[in-house]
Amino acid sequence: MLSNTWINAPAVRQRFLVLAGSSTWLLQQQQQHSKQTVRCRHSAPHQAAAASPGAATAEPQQQQTAEKQLPRFYAPQLPTSIGAAVQLEPEEARHAVKVLRLKQGDAVELCDGKGSLVQCEVAYTDRSSATVIATSAPAAVPWQGPQWVVAAACLTLKGGRTDWLIEKATELGAYALLPLVTERSRTGTTKSKFKSLSSKGSKQAAAAAAVADGDDFQPSRLQRLALAATKQSLRAHGLQLLPVTQLSELLPQLQQAPVSLVATAGGPPVLQALQQAGLQQHMADSPARNLWQGQRCYLLVGPEGDFTPAEVQGLADARVLPVGLGSNRLRTETAAMALLSAAVLFLDAFQSEQQ
Repeated sequence: MLSNTWINAPAVRQRFLVLAGSSTWLLQQQQQHSKQTVRCRHSAPHQAAAASPGAATAEPQQQQTAEKQLPRFYAPQLPTSIGAAVQLEPEEARHAVKVLRLKQGDAVELCDGKGSLVQCEVAYTDRSSATVIATSAPAAVPWQGPQWVVAAACLTLKGGRTDWLIEKATELGAYALLPLVTERSRTGTTKSKFKSLSSKGSKQAAAAAAVADGDDFQPSRLQRLALAATKQSLRAHGLQLLPVTQLSELLPQLQQAPVSLVATAGGPPVLQALQQAGLQQHMADSPARNLWQGQRCYLLVGPEGDFTPAEVQGLADARVLPVGLGSNRLRTETAAMALLSAAVLFLDAFQSEQQ
């Protein structure tokens, strides 16, 4: 027989409640399914009977409730089957319990930032933790459209502008953000919020990439910002924060990309350039709905001093298209978001026109 001391231990008690909640939830689901089956058998002959006055509005109300977006939380590891329990991360649990005031039985949604979603139900909460139980199997959401990579000389942004850049890039649908180093970047060792790129730049960038790809990688503050924006914008895929890269090292990738644009003062209108590139690809071999689907396409923005003539020539040799963003002078982060917005909105309009 178990002693009261063992049952009252906090860690064991929470585990016991979670297991009990999981078993109770499964039992309730089975009982509810049985009741629905019996009700359908008895009510089938009477389906043609006249409905009550309130019955006409019941279905729209249920549909509206079903379409209501569930609160979404991030979990690095999603439950793999119906009835499996997962404890939310501490920060996510605090938001669920103290901000949203969720309680047992409330429906939520989990995402892993890698394209998978799971619908769950709250099974247990206390002041600082929350445990949910999966009510559906994980659903994979494929990436739609081009993988827009914003390559911007953003390493020296100050006053919270880096945070703004990451948040808006995520909301607008960028696939990744690549901090770019050019000859006119105002730095020697290029120390920033992202990573450091010294004279051993390539080696350090490779190490950063290896860390970012690790299963046990602990997200930095900027990655937490990207995850928060991912949940807010209802994305299934989180924004990729790529390692700091020299422009010269990026040129081979730009040359292989189906389309790459660089913001340039006095360049042709960005929509005109996108229209020409899209039509060329569409007429060649790509249906409009699959234009650049799943392929990395680059959007480049230079530093305050712009690119050097040698860098401009290198971009031209790599088939990067110069584009203009209007007559006003824009900050780096503003130009990056203007370019990204134009690319995303163009694709929607182009696909609609070609259908």
